[in-house]
Amino acid sequence: MNVDINPLMQYTEPISQFDQDILQKDVTEFGRDVVFARQLLNLDCSRIVKGYRVQQTISYTYIVEMTRTLYVIQTWFEDKYNDKLLEVLEQHNKNIEYEKLNPPIMYGGKKAAKRLQEHMDSLKPARRRNKQSVMKFDENGEPIKSAAERKLAARVAKINILMFKPKS
Repeated sequence: MNVDINPLMQYTEPISQFDQDILQKDVTEFGRDVVFARQLLNLDCSRIVKGYRVQQTISYTYIVEMTRTLYVIQTWFEDKYNDKLLEVLEQHNKNIEYEKLNPPIMYGGKKAAKRLQEHMDSLKPARRRNKQSVMKFDENGEPIKSAAERKLAARVAKINILMFKPKS
């Protein structure tokens, strides 16, 4: 008997190599059963920590965790494939039922998105524009020097005037 996972497919995406490597490390370190149990816990939308829901079916983290869970089943549970898929489907159906009674919350909104974007922009280093130097000439055909060039020339002139007389 093959389990129909079509209801879960809208909650998946292609798994990244990073996630594959992390899951491989975790399975090697803790074992496949511990990793699968942790993934089921991560999918539980009824968990509340400090007044906030940890997971919602509308969040991107739910997609990531669902993708990782299905990858764990496909990779390390060939012998219990249908049983594990049934557990995931059961958890997903519990999540849907929970969200019927407790609708998902859209945290933030437009103001939060704007603040987040401003914060992210402030973290980026300011880009420097490549200033196109346009040579300007005075009436005698001499190039006009910028203020920085004039200051540098004045400093060089002062340094050249200084004379040191060592005592013999």
